[in-house]
Amino acid sequence: YDEAMAVDMTLLSGGSLTTTHIKASMNDLELKTDAFEQQMVEVVDDILDFYEEYIGTMGTEVDNDYQIDFIRRTLINDTETIDNILKCSTDLDLRTRLELNPLIDNRKIDKIIDAVELEGQDRFSIDKEIVEEV
Repeated sequence: YDEAMAVDMTLLSGGSLTTTHIKASMNDLELKTDAFEQQMVEVVDDILDFYEEYIGTMGTEVDNDYQIDFIRRTLINDTETIDNILKCSTDLDLRTRLELNPLIDNRKIDKIIDAVELEGQDRFSIDKEIVEEV
């Protein structure tokens, strides 16, 4: 903690830690990470500017339109997150609710949506064979 200025785990003790307490303890790390990410964007910009100058001397045009997406792993209370998703379920579509759910792998969302739609069709549709028999 003294060198990295991240999270002092000795402060995170006790049986009833709330998400708010954990997030407050992680604040120093978040601020440090924000500064690091900004520095990385500046470094990549400088590298691409240098590369563009170098390639430009050869008469080649460079498309340096890019976006950097940083992925952070954070401590969250999964139960609280899912409860909040359920509370907002009338305002959010199914895809958004699934994407926000920390227990669902984003690569499986399309299959889940297809299964839900198929289940809805089976549940609320009339079987053609039954109609023909009647």
